[in-house]
Amino acid sequence: MPYSLILAVFLLMLPGLLAGALELPSPPDFFSDEQKEPLAVFGKALEDNTNQHEEYLKTLNEKYVGALEKARQKMLKIKATRAAVALDGEIGRIENGDSSRSSEIDSAPDYVRTMRGQYEKIFARVNNLKRSRDGEARFAVDRNLETIQVTLTRANKIDDALAIRNFRDLLLQASKPQAVDKPPEKEPIDLPVDPVLPADPDPLSGPDDPPVLL
Repeated sequence: MPYSLILAVFLLMLPGLLAGALELPSPPDFFSDEQKEPLAVFGKALEDNTNQHEEYLKTLNEKYVGALEKARQKMLKIKATRAAVALDGEIGRIENGDSSRSSEIDSAPDYVRTMRGQYEKIFARVNNLKRSRDGEARFAVDRNLETIQVTLTRANKIDDALAIRNFRDLLLQASKPQAVDKPPEKEPIDLPVDPVLPADPDPLSGPDDPPVLL
């Protein structure tokens, strides 16, 4: 598809991108198509980051639930009812979209609590990656808007420059990271280029080769 056609599609989608789930403000009326282009790129970047974030979390949750289910079956076989109930509760919360830690997990075997710790660390890493990428997109679009603002100020178009200043503030405020009531980030984690979910980590301690989260 020619770039000009892609740009035209983005510009047609721009009001929706800027007024979607984040309810981003619309640009000033005097913006040209060329000036709107970085805004379209910004909206698309936020959308892509959100979609990728959701895919990463979906994969993480599927792996975690699978490991918990194996552990639950093991507890049922040895008639460890309390641990099985705790695991069942953890599975239900994750499947219902609640990733917060529950005191029930403390009734599970040690290796399951270790899996929970792994889950929380990777969850935090995925959230940090999205915030980092969203921040890069916000920085890029704000620098572009600042350039336009400075140009208008030098041309003595003060009202237009002030309109952009206000738009910049509204845009950054509306697109700032939202609070996430998910697993807490207990310690700083170095961000990878991509949050690859490790395939073969060190075995977790526990009886009879317990299931490994990742």
